Amino acid sequence: MKNLKRIVFFLLLSNFVVTVFAQTPPDFDAIKKEISKKKSEFFYEDLMNRYKSGDTSLTNTDFHYLYYGYTFQPQFAPYDRCAALDKQKPYFNKEELTLQDCDSIIKYAEICLDFFPFDIRQMNNLGYVYIVKEQFTEATFWLRRANSILETILASGEGTTKESALYVITVTHEYDILEALQLRSTTQSLIQNKYDYMEVSANDRNIKGLYFNIECFFGKF
Repeated sequence: MKNLKRIVFFLLLSNFVVTVFAQTPPDFDAIKKEISKKKSEFFYEDLMNRYKSGDTSLTNTDFHYLYYGYTFQPQFAPYDRCAALDKQKPYFNKEELTLQDCDSIIKYAEICLDFFPFDIRQMNNLGYVYIVKEQFTEATFWLRRANSILETILASGEGTTKESALYVITVTHEYDILEALQLRSTTQSLIQNKYDYMEVSANDRNIKGLYFNIECFFGKF
């Protein structure tokens, strides 16, 4: 499953690797204020209900408020891990998946997405198994949703300097971005309790590494 899943991931991401983003770091004070207004179109409870119901009309701006607004929710725990991840592991080494295997992966993925609704890897898992099941509408939905979250992160910065750092709300998204850009991490450094710096191996874009702003991990906003 690993190789095929990786192919699906790169097919998903190929469209935005060449996209030029208007990059703006999130204003957490403004986000907190906006998502707290019950009459706002970005009131968080309403946005999350739309998100969880599978609303496909959510805009890039909606995803911006959803993703970064999550840091102000009581369930935000950037270092917590879904227990159901371990139950998926036996399936990842299989060359082929049965339909029963797919249903099990879907069950565990849904548990993990309930635990953390922005889990890109679980969305990718769902996209893959729905392709195996030939349920292409569902596959497209999950792959597009993963893409929207990755685009949200990529729109937060260019990443090659501290000043242009990419803003993430969990460490796993750092690795998802690297994979999206087809970069391989060699070392990871914590700088000033504010940035993760991921040094990467030689690549054709001459990127030495990427900075990720992780201030929200420490409740600084």
